[in-house]
Amino acid sequence: MALGPETTIRVLGVELHVGRLLKGSRSLWFWLAGLFVLWITGSWAWMHQWPNADGMAVTRMRDVFTWGLYIQNFIFFVGLSAGGLIIYSSIVLFGAEQFRPIERLAVLQAGFCVFVAMLFVLPDLGNPQRVHWFLRTPNFASIFVFDFIVLSTYLGLCGVDLWAMLTGRAKGRTELVLTLISLPTAIGVHSITAWVLGLVRGRELWHSALMAPLFISSAIASGLALLILLAAIMRSAVGWKLEDKLFRSLARLLAVVVMVDLFFMGCELLITYWPASSSPGHAMRMNLLTEGPYGPLLGAELVLGGIVPAAILFTRLREKVPLVLVASGLVVGGIFAKRAVLLVMGLGFSPLGVRADYWPTLAEVVVSAGVWSIGALVVTLAVALLDLEVKH
Repeated sequence: MALGPETTIRVLGVELHVGRLLKGSRSLWFWLAGLFVLWITGSWAWMHQWPNADGMAVTRMRDVFTWGLYIQNFIFFVGLSAGGLIIYSSIVLFGAEQFRPIERLAVLQAGFCVFVAMLFVLPDLGNPQRVHWFLRTPNFASIFVFDFIVLSTYLGLCGVDLWAMLTGRAKGRTELVLTLISLPTAIGVHSITAWVLGLVRGRELWHSALMAPLFISSAIASGLALLILLAAIMRSAVGWKLEDKLFRSLARLLAVVVMVDLFFMGCELLITYWPASSSPGHAMRMNLLTEGPYGPLLGAELVLGGIVPAAILFTRLREKVPLVLVASGLVVGGIFAKRAVLLVMGLGFSPLGVRADYWPTLAEVVVSAGVWSIGALVVTLAVALLDLEVKH
């Protein structure tokens, strides 16, 4: 069979536009080749971490600072998945039809972000070849088991939601049922991931009931910001017909979430430093971020990821789409810094007060870039093969 631009293959009722991919532009193939090179390079770097090679010594994670760039990426990508199903749910439950043109893109974002997040667990394991024991003999006293269950469920629901949309089954009662299942699962994903930190009694700044709402607010902020950026890429690079008013609506929603996230961070600083309530352990750990070596991370979170975007999104500047994109990029970068801040809050000092400094090594950066490339590859292929644009 000769392949042309209109050649399609139907799988489970979903049309895959194989011809459209094969007839793609030269820039598309250069992009795919670059992602493939990153993937191979990251895999090569990861092999140096295996026990029969150099092991985890190629990273800077040690007995006190046990989690590093990989877990930072894990919780970051879990958060990025929030924007997708939140937007889809707002269409179904609240009639926010202005978001309908990007509903499939939103669900795709939710799915690939959870997928990438789960991939980041593997390089964090010193013996990844033993991961099957986690599946065969789960310890239900560990919150990690429930985190794995809810993440796997969420990933499956994203797949079902996208399949229903692409096959025309996401209508009426079916759409409502899928939303009523997916939305609580999305909230559970971010809550249980937050409890992975919040239930650790020996890490003072983590052991807080505020951890779950703090995760949810920052997750929605980063997820919405990423969705805005992806929508802009679809409009400029792929040719989707998305109007400016869609970006303005998303910007108003993002503005509210950014302010909520700043409020929660303010509460954390108030409890830590208010003279009548502060504790030495809390202040000692927070000082690493306010006057210690990690100060730039806190500055990036508060100023670049919060105050500057709020100044754009809460003023008439949000009427200009390019500035909305700038604010969205700053929010994504600020939340990435915030995930590093969270790790420093808990791991900067051990429960016995032993100081630990951590900055990722080149090996960790290369492995992380390889995992990021997998996510970008999945999105690129999905955009090329699937009918993700919703036309009215």
